[in-house]
Amino acid sequence: MEKTLLTEQLMALLADICWDKKGKKGKNMANYTITLTATEKKAMETIIIDIDDWITNAATNRARIAKEKIISDLVTHCNTNGIAIATGEDAQVTQAYELGVAVKLTNTSSAP
Repeated sequence: MEKTLLTEQLMALLADICWDKKGKKGKNMANYTITLTATEKKAMETIIIDIDDWITNAATNRARIAKEKIISDLVTHCNTNGIAIATGEDAQVTQAYELGVAVKLTNTSSAP
C-alpha cells in the first residue's frame, strides 16, 4: 500500500515561501505530491514524527539556501557591472533570471 503525501513547498525558485498560521498555501506557492511505499513510510516514522512537515521543511530550507546563493551572485554581478539591484527578494531572484545570473536546470545542465 502506498501513502501519498501532499506537500506545499517551493522548488520553483521564483516563488517566495510563506505560510500562514494555519499552514495554508500562500500566494505564488507550488504544490507537489510524493508517494512513499508502505515500507518507506514505516522507515520514515522511525526517525521523524510528521513526514509531511519534514518533507516541507527539507524542500523549503533547500529553496532558501538556493535563494540566498542567487541573491549573493546577483549582488556580485550587479556591483561588478554597475547595475542597480532590484528591491526585495522576489524582485532580486527575478532580476537574476533576467540577467542570466540564475538559470533553471534542465536535463542537460548540472546542479550547482
